[in-house]
Amino acid sequence: MTRSISVLLAAAAALLPAMPASATLIGDAVVIKRIQGVDTVFKTVSADVGSNAEYVDNFFTIDITENEVRFDTFGNLSLGQIAYTIDGLDFDDNPATANTIESFFSKQIFRQTAGFPPIDISNVTISPSGQLRVSFANTTTGPDGFVSVTLGAATPTGVPEPATWAMMIGGLGLAGAASRRRTRRATAVHA
Repeated sequence: MTRSISVLLAAAAALLPAMPASATLIGDAVVIKRIQGVDTVFKTVSADVGSNAEYVDNFFTIDITENEVRFDTFGNLSLGQIAYTIDGLDFDDNPATANTIESFFSKQIFRQTAGFPPIDISNVTISPSGQLRVSFANTTTGPDGFVSVTLGAATPTGVPEPATWAMMIGGLGLAGAASRRRTRRATAVHA
């Protein structure tokens, strides 16, 4: 009986995955495009996310870190129909889980409309395939202007992982073994 419990526990331990690495964008191969007008690609840069800025043009420097994409301006600018797309972002390195926008922050980047309201999260989208799009259409920037987009991964729902099943089956096996043992003791006492 003790041997069967040991075998069940060993099987469950073997199915437990190794401790997952923390989710990060570091190492992702990305393609960054500056789009002008409706869909005219003005500049395309391929880069691996690492320690340096991944993209620089005369409007923005784009730096991608563990979970953040940051757009820093070069000063007081007035932008027309400009957007940036970044393909290849996969926060948890699992194509089955979509990336999510966890937070958005903008400083000194304003819409060119009455009252000059700051841009907000409505200027940002991320597709299930990991394409981030940030629109700076008709905006004005200040000398310290930047946008920060923090990414995360959607929490998957549905089928439990194999380790969860193993732990559940092992637990049921232990409960069954304990019940069987109690039944044997009760039978022995009554006999």
